[in-house]
Amino acid sequence: MEISSKIIRALPEFIFVFNKDFIFTDVMKSDYVELFHTREELIGTSGRNIYSPEVSEMFIENIHECLADGQLRIMEYEVDFGPKGIRYYEARFTPYDDDNVLVLIRDVCQRVAYQKELLEARIKAEKSERMMSDFLANVSHEIRTPLNAIVGFTDYMVTPGFSDAEREEFAKIIKMNSEHLLNLINDILDLSRIEAGMTEINREEVELSGLIQHIGKSFEPKLYPGVTLEVHCPEKLRVNTDVKRVSQIVMNFMSNAVKYTEKGKIELTLIEVDTNNIRISVKDTGPGIAEASLAKVFDRFEKFNSSKQGTGLGLSICKNLADLLNGKVIARSTLGVGSEFIVLLPK
Repeated sequence: MEISSKIIRALPEFIFVFNKDFIFTDVMKSDYVELFHTREELIGTSGRNIYSPEVSEMFIENIHECLADGQLRIMEYEVDFGPKGIRYYEARFTPYDDDNVLVLIRDVCQRVAYQKELLEARIKAEKSERMMSDFLANVSHEIRTPLNAIVGFTDYMVTPGFSDAEREEFAKIIKMNSEHLLNLINDILDLSRIEAGMTEINREEVELSGLIQHIGKSFEPKLYPGVTLEVHCPEKLRVNTDVKRVSQIVMNFMSNAVKYTEKGKIELTLIEVDTNNIRISVKDTGPGIAEASLAKVFDRFEKFNSSKQGTGLGLSICKNLADLLNGKVIARSTLGVGSEFIVLLPK
């Protein structure tokens, strides 16, 4: 008995003794082990009063099988202690005498937590691998499209038999696709820097109204004939932000609006929401976006009109930049009516 008590004191676990009816007949533990119930509360009590019905059935099944064949049984279970949280245990059953089994209980919370972390890490790695594969496949496709046009029309340029007017048209196509390819590469580099945590945010106090007016004017020559541009902003509004990143977001919103709005108008608006926040929006009367597609509008390579040139990365970059600026982007759209893209930023 002296040796047994010393062994028990050395154990980091605790021992329950149950009879065949699942009644606690003894509890043995070291003074260093903390139980959620006292020894006096447990002895003589049915395990059903401590464990859930599901866990109780697992205990009873293992107790009966252990007493029947005398073989070691092992099971794992969890106990919800309410405000104290869920704990995970391993129970090892062995016969104690004809009517009782000795159950060594071991806390396995750390192991379970580690297994969950490993599983989450594996899922995350697999997701990253899939995303990278999709990303590379999309990049490959997007790069090949303008490259094929550049190579093809360059061949035409040196092929006899074409008129000067045709060659001039070929040169325009080559230039347009070269610009598209450059934009694509710049967008990929931007997105890579953002996701690698290498994008710096340089905040300074700027007069934002002047910037918004300037961006609006820069897009006026690019409007479709008959489309009007309205710029609404206060006379002066000073904000502490990264002016380069804000410009990048607004110019991307404007570029999309100008590209897709063939009639009606575009409104570029800056307002002071309250003393701490500003709102910049670009609203157009373009074709709009279907509700099902709107949820994916800030995903990579999402393009909603294949006839329009673009990388499909701009809005994803906008979302990431807004996050870095402690703001957020919002997309609203009605199919056949138009769209509105909003960035909310702290002052």
